[in-house]
Amino acid sequence: PYQGYVKDGCVYGRGTEDNQQDLVASIFAARAFLDENILPKSSIGLAFVADEETSSRWGLDYVLQHPDNPFKKKDLIVVPDSGEPDGCAIEIAE
Repeated sequence: PYQGYVKDGCVYGRGTEDNQQDLVASIFAARAFLDENILPKSSIGLAFVADEETSSRWGLDYVLQHPDNPFKKKDLIVVPDSGEPDGCAIEIAE
């Protein structure tokens, strides 16, 4: 169950349509700030972690408990975790 495969130009396998459009959209949004020379009032950081479906023990929980945790108490966090086919749904937390 852990190997993907390609059939008729489509990729099939565990996680192939889990969060890719959201990950790419986040990268493109951050890149747009750079390309347009937009300097936001706050810093922008991207954190890509895994295992949100299975407790986040080695993903977000690990990051939050690590001494070098990049998140601060007043940070605004957007969690782009959605699987809508058209990519139009954005969640703000899990």
